[in-house]
Amino acid sequence: MTTIYIIRHAEAEGNLYRRIHGQYNSLVTPRGKEQIKRLAARFSDIPVDAVYSSDLHRAMETAAAVAGPKNLPVIPVPGLREVAMGVWEDLTWGDVERNEPDQLYAFNNDPARWTVEGAERFDALVARVTDAIRGIARQNDGKTVAVVTHGMALRAFAAGVMGIAPHEISRVPHADNTSVSLLKVDGEGNMEFEYYGDSAHIPEELSTFARQKWWRESTTFDSSNMRFERLDLANQEDLYLKWREKVWYMECGEKAPPRERWLEGVRKNALAHPRGVAVSYLGEEPVGVIELDVARAAEEGAGVIEFVYVEDDVRKTGKGAQLLGHAVSVYRALGRTRVRMSVGKENALAKEFCERNGFCPAGAESGGVSERRVFELDIAVPGDGA
Repeated sequence: MTTIYIIRHAEAEGNLYRRIHGQYNSLVTPRGKEQIKRLAARFSDIPVDAVYSSDLHRAMETAAAVAGPKNLPVIPVPGLREVAMGVWEDLTWGDVERNEPDQLYAFNNDPARWTVEGAERFDALVARVTDAIRGIARQNDGKTVAVVTHGMALRAFAAGVMGIAPHEISRVPHADNTSVSLLKVDGEGNMEFEYYGDSAHIPEELSTFARQKWWRESTTFDSSNMRFERLDLANQEDLYLKWREKVWYMECGEKAPPRERWLEGVRKNALAHPRGVAVSYLGEEPVGVIELDVARAAEEGAGVIEFVYVEDDVRKTGKGAQLLGHAVSVYRALGRTRVRMSVGKENALAKEFCERNGFCPAGAESGGVSERRVFELDIAVPGDGA
């Protein structure tokens, strides 16, 4: 009998930013790193003979938490990768909810009917992951191993093991980040789960699912997913200036705001990149904006966030990170390795946002009407050519 602990990777950018990251290679978030520490503690007293992982970075980093303390290598297995999402890769879930709701419903509730350009068929996913795990079992007959994979890959494999048809996949629970499932494989290759999706090692404050509701609902639609549209200055100039002024008065008091300079800058930034200035929406309601200056600091390999704002009631629910996800998406595609933003010295909300989302202090900026602190976020994915 072979014992296989199957682990879903720690929280990664796609989970936090609510972007579709199938085989898009992304980083583990600060919360994910804390989850990894708890996973390592869970496995500290569990004997493991070998550790295997999807070769995507978020899975490999998670696997290292089990392998490292035991002085084992992490063996990469491409067959354990997440489902390939085709043209959906790195879109926001909010964009897909709005533009392709029927396909999204199929993906979540009857994935055999899911047909997206360039995407992997559900039956091919099941076969790929099953073959990978069967191969690992054969190589480790009678041993105990750990395997790190991804959410949909695990769910598809589990449905196959449990004999659950694609149109009944809602019977297979979603597994939280770093959750552990225990699979037993006998000498004939028969497989059975002893338990599935256990996350007892993760306290509620570190759980990804505790902050989200989509996985609890039969539709799996999530009204907290943002979508992004280009700023329409012809109709949204007043809204943009209102948001700018709100931050300005917070940082600079009653000094006259430089409205014309802002408008000149936002026009330039909007022309420089089609996604350079984007308004975020929840449903039909505009709730924030992110403005990127793609020219500034390009020679340093950095991407600059010129301005970011999200309404207070939205920010308090943690959704503001989705605007950061937009910036990371743009700048990583441009080959930048860091995202940079400056905040007013007295802007405690902005500083807290930076610190919570993994930015590090990178100096100060002088000049202007207020002293500003500079923060940078490393977005280079190791081994991804960045």
